[in-house]
Amino acid sequence: MQDEIFSTQLFSIKYLGACRMCCKELAPLLQLPDSCLVAVLRCCAGDTHSVCRAARAHSRLHQAAVQALSSITLVTDQQQRLDDLQLYLSQHGRHVSSLNLRAPGHVWRVALWELPRSLQLSSLTCENVHLQLLPGYGYQGVLRGGAAPPLKQLRLKQCRPIDEPTAVSAALAQLTDLEHLSISEYGSSGREFLVLHALQHLTFLELDVFILGNPAVQCLSALTRLVDLRLQTHNTYSVSANTMSGLQRLTRLQLATSDRYGTDHGHVSVEPAALSGKTGLQHLELCKGRIAYGAAGEGQLLAHVGELQQLAYLSLCDSLIHHAAPPGSDNSAAAYSALTASSKLQHLNIECCMPAQAWEHMLPAGKQLPHLRTLYASCLPDITHLASCCPGLQSVRVGRGAVRNLQELVALASSSGRHGLVLGDSGSSAAWRGQRTGVAAGGRRAAAGAGGAPGFGHILEAMLD
Repeated sequence: MQDEIFSTQLFSIKYLGACRMCCKELAPLLQLPDSCLVAVLRCCAGDTHSVCRAARAHSRLHQAAVQALSSITLVTDQQQRLDDLQLYLSQHGRHVSSLNLRAPGHVWRVALWELPRSLQLSSLTCENVHLQLLPGYGYQGVLRGGAAPPLKQLRLKQCRPIDEPTAVSAALAQLTDLEHLSISEYGSSGREFLVLHALQHLTFLELDVFILGNPAVQCLSALTRLVDLRLQTHNTYSVSANTMSGLQRLTRLQLATSDRYGTDHGHVSVEPAALSGKTGLQHLELCKGRIAYGAAGEGQLLAHVGELQQLAYLSLCDSLIHHAAPPGSDNSAAAYSALTASSKLQHLNIECCMPAQAWEHMLPAGKQLPHLRTLYASCLPDITHLASCCPGLQSVRVGRGAVRNLQELVALASSSGRHGLVLGDSGSSAAWRGQRTGVAAGGRRAAAGAGGAPGFGHILEAMLD
């Protein structure tokens, strides 16, 4: 296998240049095993013209080219290369099932007006590209009105449709076989997504858009096959129990608002019963949410969270703003035991309003969260107790006001010989996709001393909000 990998790299460098020039010196290329031959041609898949010339030179190369070009990825900011690809697709598109087009940077320099009717794509990915989806302006459009390709997957990121919003809506309505739909960083008007109810085969839906109106959110109730649902938008929107009642197959749910388009953004309004029955959830993210019915509603929400025994990722960042009251109880702190109910937790973000006694119920004596690696919180319990309950903890972020916690973290890191304790300004506490773990400029690094006492994992971070 190592020899095959080496041969692939060697021939892709040494002989693809010959293929591009005049398809000479192909004998060494033809000596490669089939898998390596396909890999070599796939390395040159962006230069479809050269691959086609090589394919015409030998029948074995033709078969390898068909397999190599069944999935095409083209990264370019040159319109001519995209036009060359469209010419190739018009001649050989029947062999292509997956197409991935990406333009580097944040300037829309290339446009895709149409795809040939012979193309039977099952997967289309476009990033940073102008798109014409339906017929018009002398072009057929990418999704060709009335003759859309049998797409199973459609991913659009930072794309600008040339069509009007009504055309975008009509284009999506044709794709009734879609199983995976991802539209991100798109300046929507909200009207485009009123046809979501027609896409009843969807198992994955990601919408990271400017506006997503409540009528579009309500369409989600028809998507009963959804396993993964991710919504992020600039405006305020509501998620009701009725909308979510049919989505019992969910394993991942993300609801958030974005400040990408400015600082004055909305929030997610969530009814507590929206989580009822979602016992298969492994990933739950509610960022900048507002729970209906105030403190009582937050208590009900926590009660539902406590039933999610499969949770590995839980983030309620800026979503609990009251001291939640569990149903039939005056002890608001007891409700927060639900946050650590799942023994499978690996990531916990509770940068939100909690009563001081909440940790007594979240980490009582004998409680173990053996898989927890990352913890973001406004305040922490006794650090030694935290370390004993969460032996695998590697990263901790605490609120700016938790000076005592920070001092204890420094002391623990020093006594346990753990280096890399970071104290700094972490910026926004929003944790969309759980990726905000870096340290902003101006942070302070405290090098821990030597020692051998057991403590946290190999990396310990404490960050200030």
